[in-house]
Amino acid sequence: MPVGCLIAIAGVLLTVAPSLVVLILGMALLTAGFFAVHGLASGWVPVRAHAEGVSSGQAASLYLFTFYLASSVFGSLAGSAWHAGGWLGVVLLAVLLFILTAGLSLWLRRIPTLLPSSAR
Repeated sequence: MPVGCLIAIAGVLLTVAPSLVVLILGMALLTAGFFAVHGLASGWVPVRAHAEGVSSGQAASLYLFTFYLASSVFGSLAGSAWHAGGWLGVVLLAVLLFILTAGLSLWLRRIPTLLPSSAR
């Protein structure tokens, strides 16, 4: 997940380049990094919930609810970032969010691997 965040950060940073080719490459990297992170996170949640004996469907739906809620909040905040700093303000916000995501994923990796509740 941290590698996906780094790929997305590289993509975001490339979007400030004046070259259209570099901008398109940046968007491709951002998209690839984002979907790598989102795919891993959305797969990780139900697996860990199931291992703990919690409904994986509930965990997955809570993840998606939180994902869309945060998207709405930070999407609105991006408007303020745009107003304050233009595209560079939006880039800074995106980079900060990916750094936070990478940090949280590294912290969550420290949680011990769970065994299925039937194996305990």
